[in-house]
Amino acid sequence: MLDTVLAAALAAALAALATALLTRQAPAAAPSPSPATSLRPSASPSTPSSPRARPRATLPPAAAAAAALVGELDVGVADGQVSQQAAQDLFNELQHLLFDQPGQSAQQIDQQYSQLVQAYDQRAQQGDITGAAAVALRRDIDRLGAALGAA
Repeated sequence: MLDTVLAAALAAALAALATALLTRQAPAAAPSPSPATSLRPSASPSTPSSPRARPRATLPPAAAAAAALVGELDVGVADGQVSQQAAQDLFNELQHLLFDQPGQSAQQIDQQYSQLVQAYDQRAQQGDITGAAAVALRRDIDRLGAALGAA
């Protein structure tokens, strides 16, 4: 029962996260789009009636990293490699990082990110995060930090 509630809460938060990050304005100095997000011509340019490929909606890097982190938390709990309390702690820190203060300064983002990393480190040391989940979560936390520009 608690697993179902946690999974539902994570799914709802992920949806809210994606919505919030997609509706935020992009920074003025946004990096150029990757080849995967650029428009591609249709496979057969000689046939004028063939539709052009539509750009796929892609998540901003921070949203994609946060989504991966939430997904790994869910999988880790289901596999027994992440305790429910550890997942809740990391999820709470992620929410603080992403939603507490819109328009946070770089210093505030660094501080919130550091708290997420400390929560992960503490839970991993206590044995609440183990196995492949420990590796995957650390990777996703690092990617989130890079996407946010956290030090």
